[in-house]
Amino acid sequence: MPFAPCVSIGILLLPWFPCTWGKCIFDQVQRSIKVVSPPTGQYASAHWPLSETAINVPVTASEKNPALYSSKPQRSKRAEKHVESMAAPQPIRIKIWIPSESPALSDWERERLMTAVDEAVNEVSSLLSVRRVPDNLLLNRDINKYCKFIWRNSSTVNHMKCGRAKENYRFESCLGMNIPDEHLDGCAVYPHPEHPVPTVLRPEGTGVPDTDFLLYVFTHSTDKCRAESSLLAYAAHCQADPEGRPLAGTMVICREPLNLERYTHEHYVQTVIHELFHVLGFSKELLSQRKDCSVSSQAGVDCWSHGQVISTDEMGQVRLYSPTVIKAMQKHLNSTHTDLGAPLENKDVGSDGLSSHWEARVLQGSIMAALLVEPSLIRIDHITLAALQDTGWYSVNFSQAQSLVWGEGKTSTIEPAKQSSLLVYIHKDTYHALVEAGVKPQTCLFTVLPILLCGSVCVLGEGSQFGSLSTCHNSSTFFCTDSALGCHYLHLHKGKCLTDPYLDGCHIFKPLANASECWNKENERSGMNEGSGEIYGSDSRCFISNLTRPNHSSSRASVAGHCYRHRCTGRNKYQIQVRDSDWLDCPAGKSVEVSGYQGLVFCPDNRLCKYSDLAPPTSRQKADNLLNVGASIESDHDVKENDATPQPSLTPFSLVIVSKEEIVVAAVLSIMAAFSLLSSAVLIYRKCSSARVRVHAANEPPYRSPLSPIQCISRN
Repeated sequence: MPFAPCVSIGILLLPWFPCTWGKCIFDQVQRSIKVVSPPTGQYASAHWPLSETAINVPVTASEKNPALYSSKPQRSKRAEKHVESMAAPQPIRIKIWIPSESPALSDWERERLMTAVDEAVNEVSSLLSVRRVPDNLLLNRDINKYCKFIWRNSSTVNHMKCGRAKENYRFESCLGMNIPDEHLDGCAVYPHPEHPVPTVLRPEGTGVPDTDFLLYVFTHSTDKCRAESSLLAYAAHCQADPEGRPLAGTMVICREPLNLERYTHEHYVQTVIHELFHVLGFSKELLSQRKDCSVSSQAGVDCWSHGQVISTDEMGQVRLYSPTVIKAMQKHLNSTHTDLGAPLENKDVGSDGLSSHWEARVLQGSIMAALLVEPSLIRIDHITLAALQDTGWYSVNFSQAQSLVWGEGKTSTIEPAKQSSLLVYIHKDTYHALVEAGVKPQTCLFTVLPILLCGSVCVLGEGSQFGSLSTCHNSSTFFCTDSALGCHYLHLHKGKCLTDPYLDGCHIFKPLANASECWNKENERSGMNEGSGEIYGSDSRCFISNLTRPNHSSSRASVAGHCYRHRCTGRNKYQIQVRDSDWLDCPAGKSVEVSGYQGLVFCPDNRLCKYSDLAPPTSRQKADNLLNVGASIESDHDVKENDATPQPSLTPFSLVIVSKEEIVVAAVLSIMAAFSLLSSAVLIYRKCSSARVRVHAANEPPYRSPLSPIQCISRN
């Protein structure tokens, strides 16, 4: 009989609000900003020469002071320096500038803010490299702001130059913040269309040295901050180079939250990184400017546009289709789908239907999701970095990408001796791959059982269908279907099955608002769940369990998330410890009994002791040490299966325990079905082999939920 106790546990826990903070309003803000770029044509070569042919054209700076750029060797030397800088990407230099009009901050506020900003900037600089700005960074003035009219006659000497200035021109701004004149290029007017001598309005500034991107940080209580009480910051870029790469932007830090202790240092670091990625190029406004420079050593030279990179798939999901992003998605989902783009959020979109965030159903936990969650659960993922790589402006350090566990397709190797007893469910991606390879579907996909007995390497996951509205409403290893209590998918927190506006009605386990962190020793309160044997601490993780002491008030506890200690004995191998128990092997994907307790602890598969970069915030170092701890204890230990212990397929959100009688019946039926197909399998063996798929007989199916389909790929 399936195990489904119905004991209520609502009174044991505090309210279930998820640990999230304010949504991002980047698209709303960026839409209101006019981005200033260098003037086209002859003006473009003043500081950003794109080729040797452009360098000898008279430019604005030389007209303002001909002595500065009168000789050709000087211009060529400048060009050589620029080309050299373009050919060697180096870590991006982000300069922080706090405007003089910023409200005064207390020493504590300033220290808190700048420590977080500095950490975020250093993190981004370690991830992105650019062809550096060759000289001091000098921003551009908007000719439409200072100029009353422009000479439009192409036959005149001063074609497209300013003929008369506006009397009320005062300054350039970026998101309401005044840009200092020393950061700006000069400007001039040409009163007569045929006289090349200008009247200088503003001299050229000194620029900002050693800078590839200038970030103005402005702390204030703005109308937007007051309208969104949980908003920490927002940003926009306002200046770009000739190739469209953002050069400067403003980040507004909301003043009130800066004084609230509930927002930690990590909250601010993650927020600043999120907004920095936006202003550096993760923006729907810049999608049309994406370029492919993969075969060029120079940015802006021999690059070509990716063309149309946004499209809607057959399910109505808007996706970003650019080369590196497609490869990253295929790798992440372990899919052979040849045209798998990264989905964009479908909420809070403008009239164009586009968003500058990832779809939460598919890329939950990404740094570029619209709703930021508990900092320890946010990942700077390889798909986000791939999107920045495909702008054509950056060289990305993918080795620093963090594991995005959500939706990850898992690969497992099957021992040759066990291949004959493997029952494999084929995902539709593989189905189509077989068709493309010339193998008829009816040849290798039987009608009696959905099986294909093949290869030695299998991929677990939903492939290109992961997170779709057609599949997310089914209970699986990532999604849940009711109001159950369980574990967040990273197992650092207890969770409750909830949805939010960005999940389109799909439900996932979100951390509880109170006492959900298993790694927080302070959450261990006497008298709370004492019968379940919970232990809180830096090495504790969340496990699905219904453990209870025999003498506890409830003889049968409900299945829910509980906190127990764990230690690694190998990759995807670990032991657990319950209060007053010894260390026990917890075989991944199975369950264990604990002496002195009734019930079971379910052991998550491919979640613990696998990702070296997953660690609670109490332990900032990489988890490599954790992976190695205990390796000598039982690194080669063969876990013994207890035949008397039910072993459900661990889909923690839909737990099913199968009895021994059900196993025997299912095994017998599977054996009979397999033998009934054996003769057919022999006949089609060669045809399947030509598609690199090997067929074997099955005599005992693994008890894996059919909601976790398996895609088989033969070993090369």
